[in-house]
Amino acid sequence: MSDRKDPDAKAWRPPTRRAFVHMLAAAAAAVALRDREHKPKPIWIGHY
Repeated sequence: MSDRKDPDAKAWRPPTRRAFVHMLAAAAAAVALRDREHKPKPIWIGHY
């Protein structure tokens, strides 16, 4: 466990509002970049 003297001390605390907004922005940017990288499937119009 943890070496803290206070038994009620938490090792993890929730992010601040600013950090939460930055996490949302990073996730939205990752989704936007992922969607941009997908190229449409080519339509076959050639010969065999």
